[in-house]
Amino acid sequence: MNTPDQGTPGQDTPGMARDAREPEAQEWAAQERARQQVRDATSTASPDAADAAYRRIAAALRHPPRVELPVDFAARVARIAEAPVPAPIPVPVPEGMRPRLLSQSGAFEQALLRALVAVFALCALAAGLVYGASVSAQLQAAIGVQGVEWTVLLAGCLGLSWSFEWLRRRAGHDGTRPA
Repeated sequence: MNTPDQGTPGQDTPGMARDAREPEAQEWAAQERARQQVRDATSTASPDAADAAYRRIAAALRHPPRVELPVDFAARVARIAEAPVPAPIPVPVPEGMRPRLLSQSGAFEQALLRALVAVFALCALAAGLVYGASVSAQLQAAIGVQGVEWTVLLAGCLGLSWSFEWLRRRAGHDGTRPA
């Protein structure tokens, strides 16, 4: 049980003034007093409305809530869970209002994706032209000229490999051999 001096776990209050903690201590004492009165079944009629409210809360917390479920509640829920899902009701839809297939409706998204990739490529090219010289100088200073050459060679190999893989998939070759 927390006492007013313990404070909140993980909270450090070494410089807190005594008068700033006093309302908390009074509040805690009122809560504890109400809890004790309910536990001991003693009711000292206090004129303070806060004490009465705390007593009502403490009394409510001492007893489990009344839940009035029907006796066969679990069986009802089980029947509902096991019941087959009803078939959808067919609704006549006019010919012009029928939804299109996903491949047809995805055409706009495909075009938008291509446009966004093109814009990204142009931005990357522009950034390379603007910042390329300073980045190249910083890379040379960090890993040396030979390290930059090997890094460019590795990037070229990866780019070619990925490009050939993309072309192979685009041509319809998925890597499986015919039987």
